[in-house]
Order: sequence, then C-alpha cells, then structure tokens
Amino acid sequence: MTKLIEDNVPPGWAADIRALPSVRPDESRRHIKAYLKRELDIPPPSRDDEDVEIRERFEQGDLRIILFPQSRHRLSADTKIAMYNATTYWPNDMAVLRGAVERKREQLSNLGSTTLVALNMTSTTSSREDLDRAQFSVTVSDVDCYGNEVPAYFEANGLFAGGRGEPTISGVLAFPEVGYLRCADPILWVHPRFEGDFPQALKVLESRYAPDTGAEVSIEQAKRVDLLKNLRFVQRK
Repeated sequence: MTKLIEDNVPPGWAADIRALPSVRPDESRRHIKAYLKRELDIPPPSRDDEDVEIRERFEQGDLRIILFPQSRHRLSADTKIAMYNATTYWPNDMAVLRGAVERKREQLSNLGSTTLVALNMTSTTSSREDLDRAQFSVTVSDVDCYGNEVPAYFEANGLFAGGRGEPTISGVLAFPEVGYLRCADPILWVHPRFEGDFPQALKVLESRYAPDTGAEVSIEQAKRVDLLKNLRFVQRK
C-alpha cells in the first residue's frame, strides 16, 4: 500500500501516511489504486505553507494522507514519503476544536431555536476523531494488574456531555478541509440532547452521534457525496 501511494504522489509534494487500509495479499487493490490516481492528480504546490489532506473510508479500513510541499523541508524531488514535523510538532487539536465551539455558546444562548456552529478544521493534523473527543468525549480502555485489557467504555466529559433540556448549540457543522485545491464535504456532529429537526439539506451529510450504550461514536454515512466538488479551485477575489 505504501508503494502504491509513493507511485502516485504528484510532483512537488511529499506524503505523510497517517492511516492505511489493511489489504490482504490476495485482495484486489484496483479500487484503491483508482481512488489514489484520481485524488492525487493535483498540480504542484503554489505556496510553501500549503497542505492537502486525502482521506477515504474503504471496506478494509481508513486511508489518510497529508501532502505537504517538498520545498518546506528542502526535500529532493525523489522523496515522496516523509514524516511531517515528526520530532517538533505536538498537536493540541482536541482542545483547539473544543474551544472554537465553546466560544460561540454565549453568542447563541438567547436565540431559542435550532443553532449550528460552523467550524473550519484547517489544521493539518486535526481529524474527525479529535472532534468526536472534543464534543462527545473519549473512549477509555483500561488494563488490569495482570496486563489484561478491560473492555472499553465511553467517558462522557466533552463539551456536549451532561446538562438538561434543549441545548444551546444543536450541532456542529464542520468542514474538514477547505483549501485552494479542494473542499471536502461537511460533516454534522449532533448534540445528544437535540430533539428538533434539521433542514433536509443537512440530513444528506455524514452525521456523527454520541455513543448510546457502546464505546464508539455512532456514524450515519452520507447519503450524498462530492457536494462541493464543482467549486474546483477556491480563490479569493
């Protein structure tokens, strides 16, 4: 899989591989190869601080790649796979995302209707799971004194945890990638206490919910995809 990615990294870019599908030797890679060929067909970077996230969920697991300009770290043209700031960068995305939503609470407190916070997840390291933890909380797995792993459970201490009645913030409409090269489809994080109804346009998006009885976030897959595909290049005028 790494070699497949390396063969498709476009000129001027290096790829930091964050997640790979688990493909068995006897399984076809044709669909993943087609996806990489399509998504990695992009022009060279125009700025040294530019990043592009490529991510997709396949039956064999998640694929997540961060493309960054080779010029940023003076990498040679032959260096296609590299680690992005591995020794100097410690992301704090969960706290940043939570704070961005929390700062809107007072502004929305007197509206008394369905309210959404729109969030641009511009960090190159922030993920859907970071926002899961920020809004809903974390999945905890303990180990007993014998080294055996205790079944995981959900510790609800996120921004949307606790409280009573109708929430001030009904949900978070997050855009995981907004850049010059592409705009990924937005995702809706729904407040556990929200009992209203969202507009039909939002119901087609991928929606994420706090766990009910299990330890994993409940994900409702998108009914429509590539909603922003026709935007093509995003330019400021």
